[in-house]
Amino acid sequence: MTNNCSIMSHEILVVEDELAIAEMIKFGLEHAGYKIVLASNGQEALSLVIRHNPDLIISDILMPVMDGYVFYKELKKNPAASRIPILILTARGKMEDSFRVMGVDDFMVKPLDVDVLLIKIENFLKKDIPVAQPQKTKNVLVVGSAPVIVQNIAEQLKKKGCGVETTIYGSEVMIKVMKLKPDIILIEVIMSQASPEEIVHAIRRSSQFNSTRILIYSHLSAKDSGNQFNHLKLSKISDSSQKCLDAGANEYIGHSSEPLFAETVNKYLDQ
Repeated sequence: MTNNCSIMSHEILVVEDELAIAEMIKFGLEHAGYKIVLASNGQEALSLVIRHNPDLIISDILMPVMDGYVFYKELKKNPAASRIPILILTARGKMEDSFRVMGVDDFMVKPLDVDVLLIKIENFLKKDIPVAQPQKTKNVLVVGSAPVIVQNIAEQLKKKGCGVETTIYGSEVMIKVMKLKPDIILIEVIMSQASPEEIVHAIRRSSQFNSTRILIYSHLSAKDSGNQFNHLKLSKISDSSQKCLDAGANEYIGHSSEPLFAETVNKYLDQ
């Protein structure tokens, strides 16, 4: 049925708390030539995913410590692991619709037929399903004069798996840049203690940061733009952002509270 030599490089993580079932799957799949790693719950599986980077995950739903639902959701939060295809095992066939909505790749109902499981696995590995590859962590420096906004942006970036440094002081920017060597720098367009334009100039003067993406942002919400003061601030934002672009910034990406801001940042994180 299977050419052992062609699949020896494929590693499968089996997440199952019932030892008898886990050992049955392990025996059948190893006999077919696959390398198997076992975990008894989702929490243990998350640590094994990081260490082993498996080609496929087979997971039960009802488990102690961390069940299959939570495990699946946590796995999808990790950019480096979210591309691993997942096959869900359960004794309750009616759960299939819930998992389909969540985006699970396939589903098998217990009691398990190992021969059918092998066919499904072979089909998975024959497809051009992207196998998780180690991704380079994006390092991001967030610069701004509003600590709450800066920290909020930083937390969102950390959730995406980024390495993040922050500063609210213009004098610290180059020190942080040299330390972090960021892929992306987010700079607030208007700062009380520094000139964003001069910061961009300083970064671009160093040839090693010519390819660093410099994005300019503001934190004035669009819904607050109705009074005269904010109209003046919007005009100042426009002037300052243009100066930053002239100095070498890549793009003005708008207000940090707007959906387009997150979409644009994601675009640069994927590059």
